[in-house]
Order: sequence, then C-alpha cells, then structure tokens
Amino acid sequence: MYGFIQIGERVLGVTQKRLKVKLENGTPVVRLLIDFDFSDIKCVRNKDVFIQSYLKFNEVDCNPMTSDGWLRFGSMSGYDNENCDDDPNAGCLQGLDGCGCNKAQYAEFLNDYPIASVAKEDWETMKYKKVELRIVQCDEDVKYTKKEGYVYIFDECDNKDCPGADKQCCTRNKNKYVPKECEGKVSGMLFDTEKTALKNQFGIDNFDNVACEVEYKIVGELTSEEVIMIKQKYNLLCEDSYCSS
Repeated sequence: MYGFIQIGERVLGVTQKRLKVKLENGTPVVRLLIDFDFSDIKCVRNKDVFIQSYLKFNEVDCNPMTSDGWLRFGSMSGYDNENCDDDPNAGCLQGLDGCGCNKAQYAEFLNDYPIASVAKEDWETMKYKKVELRIVQCDEDVKYTKKEGYVYIFDECDNKDCPGADKQCCTRNKNKYVPKECEGKVSGMLFDTEKTALKNQFGIDNFDNVACEVEYKIVGELTSEEVIMIKQKYNLLCEDSYCSS
C-alpha cells in the first residue's frame, strides 16, 4: 500500500509506513520522513525531484540570525552570586573588579541591575553590554512567566569555578543549542544568569535547574563612568568575596 505526496504539479509514490505528512490548506506537504530510505520510493518518475524536495524540507538552518534581527544559539543557565556553594567568588563580579562591602547593598544592586555571565572567551567583547534575551524553549521542568527580558554582562563564567565535579559547565552550556550540523560554522553564546535576574526578568524560581535556548540582541553598553558610579552607589569597593572568611 502506498501513500502519495504532491510537490508542485508532480505526484510521487512512497511506502505509506515511512510517511508522515502535515496538511496545509488541505494539501499534503513533506515535513518529516522517519528513517527514510530513498530506495523505498516506488514511483521512479520524478524520483530526483522528490529527493531534492525532501532534502530541502529537512535542511538544518545554521544562519546565526533570525529574520527579525535576533542572534540565535544562545543558552541561558542560572547561578547564585550570593552563595559560596554555588559561586566560589560570591559577592564579587569580574566587571566590577571588586566585591560588595555590605550584603544588603549588594542585594539592592542585583535587584536594580539584572546580571549575567558569559563564557570566559567572550568576556572582552561582551562586558558591560545590555542584552535582550528571548526564550525559545526550556527544559520541561523550567517554569517561566515571561519570555523576554534583559541582562547586563558583569561577569565571566570560568570552567574552573564550576560547582561539583563538572569542570566544563561553561563550555558545555555555551554550545548546548548549536545543532551538530552547524558545529564549526557558528558558535553559541552563554548567558549564565544570576538568580535575582531570572526571577525579576523571567519569573523563574529554580535558578539551579535552568536550561533554556534563547535568542539575543545587544541593545546598549555601560560606559566606564557609569560602571564607576555603580560601584560607588552600591559600595562595591571591597577586595574580599563572601567566601574569604
């Protein structure tokens, strides 16, 4: 028994058990063929047309930018910058070249400036940038109430600081959503987002279990004068992290 697919004005026959189609305005179109073997095509006429159409529909898109100008292949994870068990440099940020002197003031800073870290190799190009994030998908157990938010890049994610036995968390998370077919052609971008930013920007509570694919857009950058002002306003002038004592 055979099914049929119409491609333009051409009709092709394939084994029905191999076929999965989707109706669009009543017309069957190729979307996905499970374990398809081109030798299964029974209609010799137009076989080449069918193969090319199949490949086109199933081609992996490695374009790093969406049609509306967002960058693709971003990855959002989460961390707690106030907890030494999760961040060995709690209370400190690479972009401040200093640490919070007062925990209440530091918490106020985190509330006013949603912060995120990028992978160490991306730090110099991304530091102090204001970045809009748009959630594409999250792991099933990640609950969020808002799909779009923004962060400031104030920190870097260094593999040596990964908690527990996993010492490749930054590198692994950065490229988590880059398709295999696109490896070597495009690079991912990690946004390891502080728990307060996750809560305020996306309504996410379980910071330690966040795994989301995001699209991103750079929309601004803090000046060096603004960074100095932030350090002074929130008393971020100390040398030791919360974990030093």
